[in-house]
Amino acid sequence: MSVGSPPPPELDGPASLLSRIGLGGRLGREIARAAIGSTGVRLLGTAMAFGVGVQLARYLGPEQYGLYGTIMALVALLSVPCQFGFTQLVVRELAVHSSRVDLPAFKGTLVGLSVGVVIASLLTLIVAFPALHWMPSWSAEHDAYAWLLLIVPIYALISFGSGVLRGMGNVVLASSFDALLRPGLFAGALFLVMHFTRTMSAARALGLNMMTAIAALILLLLAILRYLPLRLGSHMGVYQPRTWLGASLPMFATELLRTLDAQVGIMLISFNALPAETGYFRVAAATALFFGLPITVINLIIAPYIARFHALAEKRRLQRLMAGAAIASILGTGGLIAILLAAGTPLVVAVFGPEYGDAWLPMIILALAHFATALFGANQALLNMTNEEGSVTFGFLLGLAFTTVLSLLLVDRYGASGVAIGMLAGSVSRGFFMSWRSTATLGLQPGLLGVLTLLRSARPTPAE
Repeated sequence: MSVGSPPPPELDGPASLLSRIGLGGRLGREIARAAIGSTGVRLLGTAMAFGVGVQLARYLGPEQYGLYGTIMALVALLSVPCQFGFTQLVVRELAVHSSRVDLPAFKGTLVGLSVGVVIASLLTLIVAFPALHWMPSWSAEHDAYAWLLLIVPIYALISFGSGVLRGMGNVVLASSFDALLRPGLFAGALFLVMHFTRTMSAARALGLNMMTAIAALILLLLAILRYLPLRLGSHMGVYQPRTWLGASLPMFATELLRTLDAQVGIMLISFNALPAETGYFRVAAATALFFGLPITVINLIIAPYIARFHALAEKRRLQRLMAGAAIASILGTGGLIAILLAAGTPLVVAVFGPEYGDAWLPMIILALAHFATALFGANQALLNMTNEEGSVTFGFLLGLAFTTVLSLLLVDRYGASGVAIGMLAGSVSRGFFMSWRSTATLGLQPGLLGVLTLLRSARPTPAE
């Protein structure tokens, strides 16, 4: 089996909106197949994650669901130093080595970064255990927090393994493990335990989460072994630890800031409001997963293409790729928001229960935050895959600053809605900055502005 695939062939003539911006022909079909497959997987996975949220909300009630949400926010935060930016780095490096058919560099990257994740996970757990004692609910819920230390490294390894598959070009398969298989197994386990025992607590739910994550990780490792190049074992690996660390540090910082930006809401509510308010925000955030689905899928699909086109200095195709990504993200996110607005508050009450009616307003605000991200395009993936990790790091730092300051000002008075407003402001400020950096450093316009520019200049011409 060869590593990766050869550079995409030349583009065919225009036949649609995407063709007008230059994404027609075989490249367009290749990306479309990946988009359809990944969107299907992500849609099913998001539906399952949403179903899990509904199950937990109904099984646990607002207070226990709030505790579960707090612990899972900590899981998300701690899994970032476990990966240390190696997940994002392995996607880029394996995609580049695949396009160049460089098996020694491919092997060295895979082995070296895998060892790095294991070491980083051990160090993270050593530091995290004593720090958990500072959590306000530790004394009363230490059994629930104990599961956190077991879940964190498993989640980190699943994310890294999915990155390996994406770097090898298996985008749809990579998406299926974290987005489809793991939540699907968890949902089934929750249903069975609740059906036979009729009782559920945050600690029990976390234990089920860990066991199903282990099953998903085992299947993921088997998939990686299956798709590795056949001749990889006959080559000596090329190891570049200093280069990897230099590239992973800004990626780690960016991912930490991105995760903090996503989880700071739950953490602030946990420390400043009643547990039930955390449950409301958790419900809003669980529903908002649907609105982030289009941009998430697009980022996963185009990341290897960005790295490939940048390595081959094909700037024109890269701009067309970013415009196509922006079109898909805007239409997808906008359509989902329209559906939510049409359904209204009764939908939230019908799905989660009458005690969660207050989740409606923060849910709408979080949806608008995702739409703002879609308007600015896949600028994070663009900058990460073109050696501009520092710009992404600063962008998330800027967004986190806006989110935190506004959330602190508004959380006491407006609760979950105040935190959602802070997250909307963070999304807008981050998008502005990263779009500006994309234009200033790369000469590319990744969002709506790039789409409009290409459409104005497009003319029906024969294939390049």
